[in-house]
Order: sequence, then structure tokens, then C-alpha cells
Amino acid sequence: HGNESPAYGGDIDIIVDKTAPGVPTVAVSKGLIAEATSDVTLTVTLPSGTEAGEKVELYTFGSNTYTPVSGHVAGAAKVVSGSEASAGSLTITLDAAKIPDDASTDFRVKLTDLAGNVTPSASFNITSDNTAPKVNAIARPSSETIDTNAASVKFEVTTSEDVKVTEVTGTDFVVTPSGSNLTVAAIGRNGSDTNFANKFEVTVSGYAANYEGDISLALAAGKGSYTDPAGNPEASSQSPSTEKYVRDVTPPDYNDSNSLVEIKNTSVQN
Repeated sequence: HGNESPAYGGDIDIIVDKTAPGVPTVAVSKGLIAEATSDVTLTVTLPSGTEAGEKVELYTFGSNTYTPVSGHVAGAAKVVSGSEASAGSLTITLDAAKIPDDASTDFRVKLTDLAGNVTPSASFNITSDNTAPKVNAIARPSSETIDTNAASVKFEVTTSEDVKVTEVTGTDFVVTPSGSNLTVAAIGRNGSDTNFANKFEVTVSGYAANYEGDISLALAAGKGSYTDPAGNPEASSQSPSTEKYVRDVTPPDYNDSNSLVEIKNTSVQN
């Protein structure tokens, strides 16, 4: 008499899910950050069918290689809640300290479903700019020479990168002779955003009609009060190259032998 196995109620169905989830998309709260910038918020739009318990992980992506961002993968990955699954979106806070300095970095998220299938998002970029802008040069326009008798003169101020136009004003400069009027206008830029520029024309006027001597421009307290597109304030220490004018409004004295020699020499050169 052989032993018989007890009867069971029916077949057991095993479901094999090899279908990867849909593609998540990511929007960043800011794609350009400065050294002192706070964390970046990533808003992840989940594909249709995302379920509670699925995981969202964060990686940098370069040279076709995924590199995990610490605090955002494996056990520290974002787990989709029921309300997030219903809403179809979630947010991740990315610590600014985990964004490479002075670099443009591509990131991706990976969505892993309950069966372990994975789908990455498209790349999204965050740029970190930790370099403070500064004034490189305060110079005369190329068409001007050091000698002048004009009622107003112009200087060209060049910064190391584009800075906010409205933040560069006459108060950023010290002028000789003191009491002169300063007018500032943006005349050049590296980028296309007209709110920023890296070249400014500063017009000096309003000095006495009989003033003679140097006309020069320098940074007030050694620096300005402007920021770059990332929000970095100007460098704390700056030593731009400078040029000046020398104003002379005294007519030559025809009774003075030196003046006559000067006039003669000028006539010969012309």
C-alpha cells in the first residue's frame, strides 16, 4: 500500500513581470547654482501605472556610466508613497554640497518597479559656478589717447564674466577729480541675456571747465556690488589694470620758446 499525497485545490499561477516601467521626467528648481546656494528641488513626474513601494534613485551620468549620488540610492532611495503614486509626482531634495563644484553635471533618476524592472529618466543638467566675478580692466576706449581737453571722457570697464547690469552703478567707482558726475551703460556681453553684461561704458563729466590734471576711475573700496548669473557676489579683492586721462586746457604761450618748439614739431609731424 503506497502513501498518497493529499489533494490540493488547483493550479498555482506565477506571474513573471519583465516589463519596464514608463519613463519618469524631472524638473529642477534651478539649473545654475552658486557656492552659497541652498539645496536644489527635483520634481519627478511619475509614469502612468506607478505603484506605492516603487523606488526612485538618483545618479550622475557621464561617459555612458551611472554613478550613484550618496544618500539617494539603495536603502536611501526615495520610496513612492500611496499619495505620490496617486498624484503622479514626488519631490527629491538634492543637497548643493553633492553637486560638483564649478562644473556642468548631467543627472538621471532611475525608477524601479515592484518586480525589479528599471527605467532611467532622460538626463537633466545642473551647473555649479563658484567663481566670484571681478573687474579686469578700467581703460580708455581704443580711439582715445591720454591727453584731452574735453568736457567729458569715457572709460570702458571690463568684468571677468557677465554680471547683473542694474547692479553696476556710479557708486561702485571713485573718480578723480572728486565731485564729477558718472553715468554707466552696458555696452557688451558674453551671453544673450540682456540683464547681464561684461563691458560697461562709464562717462565722467561735470568737472570744472578750467580743471587740469588727471582724470581717473577706480573701484570704490576696492570692489563693486554686483553678482554673476549664478548669484556669486564680486570678489573681495580686486586689482584691475587701469588707464587715465591728463586734461590740459591751457593754450600754448607763443612767447614761450618751449611752446614754439612744441608747435613747430607738431606742424612738422602733421
